[in-house]
Amino acid sequence: MRSRPLLVALALAVLPTAAHAELRTREMARPSFGLRLGAVSAVSGAAPDSLTAIGGGAYMLFDIPGLLAEASADLYGGESRSRMLAIGLGAYAPLDFGARSETVPYVGGGLKLGWTRFGGDGATGLLPYGAVGLLVGRSWSPQVRIEAAWFFQTGTERRADGFPARHASAPMLTFGLGF
Repeated sequence: MRSRPLLVALALAVLPTAAHAELRTREMARPSFGLRLGAVSAVSGAAPDSLTAIGGGAYMLFDIPGLLAEASADLYGGESRSRMLAIGLGAYAPLDFGARSETVPYVGGGLKLGWTRFGGDGATGLLPYGAVGLLVGRSWSPQVRIEAAWFFQTGTERRADGFPARHASAPMLTFGLGF
């Protein structure tokens, strides 16, 4: 009989914590809408040199327990020979190991459908990419997001001057704010 008051006390201590965790999980599943600015620099492409484009995009980030999922649209431009227009989906694993911390590094990747031009006549195709990043303020507004990614253009870009056609490959660095 002595164990019954102990069990009641334990249940009263655990129930508010469980209710708070469920409420926090619902909060974290809401999407945040964000804008980002950044640069892309093609290290391989139709041009013999590296071409850089600056620009940005918009994204919708879903913070689900154990997963960050995103839908995005990006537009980059620079010199007349460097352009990128893409829409895509990404999935990232937060590296907080279930702690649900406010500042969390993440790793993942995704697939975009896009048109790129880095020195040639342009190419349309899929853009698989890998990314690492940092999300600051998971439950705040605004959130700060810093990301480094690398993509590969599956479409072949041809050059007008007879050089061989190439697939573009480029790193991207972006800084975003989500609301």
